[in-house]
Amino acid sequence: ATAMTLIMLFTIFGNILVIIAVLTCRSLRGPQNLFLVSLAAADILVATLIIPFSLANELMGYWYFESFWCEIILALDVLFCTSSIMHLCAISLDRYLSISRPVQYATQRTPRKIKGAILVVWLISAVISFPPLVSMNKTPLAKDGGGPQCKLNEDVW
Repeated sequence: ATAMTLIMLFTIFGNILVIIAVLTCRSLRGPQNLFLVSLAAADILVATLIIPFSLANELMGYWYFESFWCEIILALDVLFCTSSIMHLCAISLDRYLSISRPVQYATQRTPRKIKGAILVVWLISAVISFPPLVSMNKTPLAKDGGGPQCKLNEDVW
């Protein structure tokens, strides 16, 4: 419990520092660093909205909260984690294009286009994360030993 709490606090603190650095340091205000701000925001959301519920679930051994919360937390968990992965892919693509086409890409990389790419990252993440929520069995939480369990179904859809 202590380790998870420390991880959560360091995640929040470290990502807030990243956001502050990008927003306040003139040399970091390039449009490409907007990806880092959005990635840091996704990681802060994991640390504040997902880890506490997961920690409570692990410590108690069962899902203490309402079944509706289980569905929401599972969808948000997939959303934020998928978003983090998609941000890393977008950052990699941005860096690749800036190296392989330095002159051409530098003129095309505008804050508006980067913000559009970030929106696409979040939309793709939402499209990936919410269909399992819609297709979940709406039966009460499964009882597995000591109490209800909150798990994503493993049905193929």
